[in-house]
Amino acid sequence: MKNVLILSSSPHRNGNSDTTCNEFMCKAMKRTIILTAIFLFLANAAKSYAQKDADNFYKNPAIPTESVSFQNLYKMKVGAALFLPQDMKADIKYPAIIVGHPMGAVKEQSANLYATKMAERGFVTLSIDLTYWGESGGEARNAVSPDMYAETFSAAVDFLGTRTFVDRERIGAIGICGSGSFAVSAAKIDPRLKAVATVSMYDMGSAARNGLKKALMPEQRKQILSEAAEQRYVEFRSFGAKPFLTDCNTLYSGRRSNAVDHLQSAMENGFNPISAQCQVIIADGLKGTDYREIPVDGEYCPAPKIGTAIADADIIISMNHFKGHEQAGFGGALKNLGMGCASVGGKLELHASSQPKVATENCIGCNICVKHCAHDAIHLNAERKAEIDYTKCVGCGQCVALCQHAAAVVSDWDTSERLNYKIAEYSVAVLKDKPHFHISFIMNVSPECDCWNHNDAAIIPDLGMLASADPVALDKAGADLVIQAPVLHSDNVLAKKHEHEDLCGCDKFHMIHPDTDWLAGLRHAEKIGLGTMDYELIKI
Repeated sequence: MKNVLILSSSPHRNGNSDTTCNEFMCKAMKRTIILTAIFLFLANAAKSYAQKDADNFYKNPAIPTESVSFQNLYKMKVGAALFLPQDMKADIKYPAIIVGHPMGAVKEQSANLYATKMAERGFVTLSIDLTYWGESGGEARNAVSPDMYAETFSAAVDFLGTRTFVDRERIGAIGICGSGSFAVSAAKIDPRLKAVATVSMYDMGSAARNGLKKALMPEQRKQILSEAAEQRYVEFRSFGAKPFLTDCNTLYSGRRSNAVDHLQSAMENGFNPISAQCQVIIADGLKGTDYREIPVDGEYCPAPKIGTAIADADIIISMNHFKGHEQAGFGGALKNLGMGCASVGGKLELHASSQPKVATENCIGCNICVKHCAHDAIHLNAERKAEIDYTKCVGCGQCVALCQHAAAVVSDWDTSERLNYKIAEYSVAVLKDKPHFHISFIMNVSPECDCWNHNDAAIIPDLGMLASADPVALDKAGADLVIQAPVLHSDNVLAKKHEHEDLCGCDKFHMIHPDTDWLAGLRHAEKIGLGTMDYELIKI
């Protein structure tokens, strides 16, 4: 059973208030973002060389034939048929050809015919079942996955290139119908394929997007994608996954500082089991003290404190509101991962450069911090006010997490650069050894963090959504798009100061928060192997 975490940014627009969530964030969480449309195209079998029995494809009994199987890069079985030239000589290495079948077919339907004919002409030929089809492995059956199909051709090269009778420098491919495009795709990334031939090839990608001969109207295509998206929910649950929405409690006091108020706030803003079709869990427990330390050997955070429910999840899907931030510069995928998944004590480690302090005017002498300090570093003085013995305090943040009266608070805030370095290392801990995917909403791009109960108007027009398996590339692309976008001349902080400028090409986040350095965090994330700032922007 897989636990799949769907991590949202702040469960409401304004973290300390009762205001409702931005409409787009609520709607986005109610539908899937990753859209996959599956189209199956059945090929008409050629009647050439037809026999009168049930098997109507030409065969040559003189051609040695053997059923074989091997694994692709993902340890999935590839079923194939090996055809050998007649009268092979032991001291000769022969050229080889891989033959792929039409879409909706298997190797026995036309691919074996071509393989037989090429073997008659002196080629070692391998007729393959594409992944998810015929004798090849993979679930769901008969799925259409162009990247896996290309990998099937490369796996076939692995097999042929390790046969003693095959010349590695003379391996090619024949793609029939839909396989033609996959053979070409494989040859683009696998230099071991020296030649490619296609038979009745068509552009599979274009056909899937627009229908054959562009027969699908835009509304028809949208309907197909919508139906396919809904089907993903059905299939997802059939795999036994247990998705849940989550967040960790906040370091500051307010409606997200404990799980009871946090859940109530989430429910009021549309994040509930009915609308989301999954449970909502506060990852670090009732008061933010439920966490696991994940060793990452970080330069700034050796063992980040991650909320237990997040640490225990098998898969991470993060959904992020891309906006400004007064300390980090901007908040996107990395901040949502690193800061959002940190327990209360982890958030203290991220924000602070020193140990916590006591705001005595807020202390009511409840003694909770004293009881729960694992290092006996807190006691009540004669006025029943908490005091911290800094010779014993280790800065774990437990007192800050437990205090519901804003008495135990952050002492000194860290620099923007160090905060972003720490966020990157916390993100590594969150994603460690887990599949992950990230979606950013570049909409209502506000100048400040969503945690405030107030915020300024959006600074740029809505740009849409970005998605990537690389959170570093995602954040860099988001920042670049905001930089290139024109400022909205409305009642916002930038428009007021630059009434007659569009600010295209200007770093708007740095203009708003000049003491921040968001790029430092991305550089550090790239340095520690979290991802890369290089990206290709594909618009759909």
